[in-house]
Amino acid sequence: VIALAVERSPNVALARAEWRATIERRPQVTALPDPMAMYSLYIRSVETRVGPQRHKLGFTQSFPYPGTLDAAGRLVDAAADIARANYEKAIRDVIVDTKISYVELAYLGHAAALTEQNHELLAHIATVATTKYAVGEATLADVQRAQSQLAQLEYDRVLLVELAEVERATLRAFLNVAPDTPLGEPAAVPHAPLVDTPSDLDATALASRME
Repeated sequence: VIALAVERSPNVALARAEWRATIERRPQVTALPDPMAMYSLYIRSVETRVGPQRHKLGFTQSFPYPGTLDAAGRLVDAAADIARANYEKAIRDVIVDTKISYVELAYLGHAAALTEQNHELLAHIATVATTKYAVGEATLADVQRAQSQLAQLEYDRVLLVELAEVERATLRAFLNVAPDTPLGEPAAVPHAPLVDTPSDLDATALASRME
């Protein structure tokens, strides 16, 4: 999924094109200005020391001050470094956003499965409570409590389905596919324990973020 998102991302394509365009500017700014050839045709001949003149041909070539072209090349190199960093940053952002969306979709699927199991269990409990209430072995409060919790789980089921559909739409946007493109269920995402402290995470972020 990450590979497809990076390959199809318009932001990544734009950043890559800007980087290439910046690189291609270097030969232009470090080259000498274009030479100029001039031709003149006189309506009347002009008398010169070597005789009458009807035509004149000239050629000019300007040479910038020494070091000017090198300085322009260094500026383009710096701009290319920035464009490359922006390109890598665009890739990083797509990867991060795709990972978050994928993991969120996997979490919602797992949560929906657990909610479905809890709903079945609580529906059985509510049925038992209603039966016991009918024969005087349970109170009305027990029945109402079970029914209330069952109603909450039904709301949770609907909410999880809606959230999962929103996340699928987000993932389709990252993949740059049609809104009705079917998506399979995400694979189980392994989780590693977080052992760093918030201060460690701050230091790592400050040291490694491109910004």
